[in-house]
Amino acid sequence: MAAHDGRTAEAVTLVQGRRFVVVDNALSPDALAAWREEERAVQHRPTFSSVDPMFDGVAFYADASYASAKAGEEHAGEVTSAVRRGLDALGVTAADNDRFKFWRYGRGSGLDWHDDGSGRGAAYTLYLSGEWRATWGGELELFDCPVGEVPCAEFDVPKDLMNAPVPATSIAPRPNRLVVMVAGTFHRVRKVEAGAGDNLRRSITGFLTP
Repeated sequence: MAAHDGRTAEAVTLVQGRRFVVVDNALSPDALAAWREEERAVQHRPTFSSVDPMFDGVAFYADASYASAKAGEEHAGEVTSAVRRGLDALGVTAADNDRFKFWRYGRGSGLDWHDDGSGRGAAYTLYLSGEWRATWGGELELFDCPVGEVPCAEFDVPKDLMNAPVPATSIAPRPNRLVVMVAGTFHRVRKVEAGAGDNLRRSITGFLTP
């Protein structure tokens, strides 16, 4: 795959934990460009967070499916294949799901601590922003342990996570980075900072059933 600086850039497993894997250069340049065009073309709708509507601010989403995406079957296959490789690296068995959501987070918006609920086997996020800087926030933070290992997590999650057996892992929303995460993992999206200006944290996010 041709990188922006002319060098060859293959997909690289950057970090792997017990419950997550991070893959950089997940898509080829052509596929990434096609998905960026797709994301910009679809109509997004505003929504308040289901976790903390008062604190998290407003995000924007669009329902979509790989079957109907104008990006094309080949480019859709790159996403699903990359997700499958992430699942294989984690040793997770999960069924394919054709549907996903595009998400946009602007300055002041995020998503507080949660674990995605029951009935899901894994989740993935592929970052599509054209540019992202370290000072712009929007990191995915997670605790690399099962929910059951966090004492009394059902009572006061932000407080109880202080007693988690591992420190939180922070993953920056670098463009063309894929994160695959096992369900039942506490995580959040840190708020996008004011310094991001009009830049949006753009992504594809999907869930897979066990």
